[in-house]
Amino acid sequence: MLSPLTSLVLFILVALSVSLGLLIGSLFNKYENGMIVGVSISGVLMLLSEKFIMPSSLSHFLANLIEYNPFSLLENLLRMSLINMIPFNQLLNVVSVCILMIIAFLVLAFLGLMFSSDKMVS
Repeated sequence: MLSPLTSLVLFILVALSVSLGLLIGSLFNKYENGMIVGVSISGVLMLLSEKFIMPSSLSHFLANLIEYNPFSLLENLLRMSLINMIPFNQLLNVVSVCILMIIAFLVLAFLGLMFSSDKMVS
């Protein structure tokens, strides 16, 4: 049985992924364009998620950017909640960054839909 913290982490993982997908989908008029950009962005984020390229081998600026990669954040958050059983008050910083990312992606997606000439928001 999942702990409440792990359930919260999985909910944040799903919400962040969906909000990023909404942002990408709101920027493009055609399904194919959105899919190509979505796969490209996912590939770049996965490449820079500390699995293929270590942050210590990059410049200081890029290492700081990789620290806020959604894949890295969520992987570390899931690992801390499932394997290490770290209490919620110690994960609050990472959870708050993820929630701010979700809000930013949703606001940008709404603005993209609102100001798009071909799409209508009613």
